[in-house]
Amino acid sequence: MPFLVVATTLGLLGLSTVEDLTGSRWHPSAVYANDVSAEERIFVEFKPDGKVTGIGGCNRFFGGYAIEGDQIRIGPIASTKMGCPGKFELETSFFSALQAAKSWKRDGTTLMLLDANGQQLARFFEVGGT
Repeated sequence: MPFLVVATTLGLLGLSTVEDLTGSRWHPSAVYANDVSAEERIFVEFKPDGKVTGIGGCNRFFGGYAIEGDQIRIGPIASTKMGCPGKFELETSFFSALQAAKSWKRDGTTLMLLDANGQQLARFFEVGGT
């Protein structure tokens, strides 16, 4: 099922809108409780057409995303199936965190994805975008 990106006027009220992520690229600094090295080849990019793409540490991935206010839905995620020794656990956790996200917060160049209880799933720093 395709995802629609919902842009709202809530930005006027100080709430995040889709424009806050569109075209941005993010590298995780933590996934669940595990720190991620800045040297890891891993990122997620939010495309203007409602798609996410990136690299999970080994494999390229893609999927859809939808945002309404501070709510976010990412996935389902599909990826290539290359084998990279030592990368499987991080990549699996990264994909899981993206798909489990229910809300998000952005503070400048920091992005947090949160679960349904408001607990942090992943923390990111911005590395540019399209």
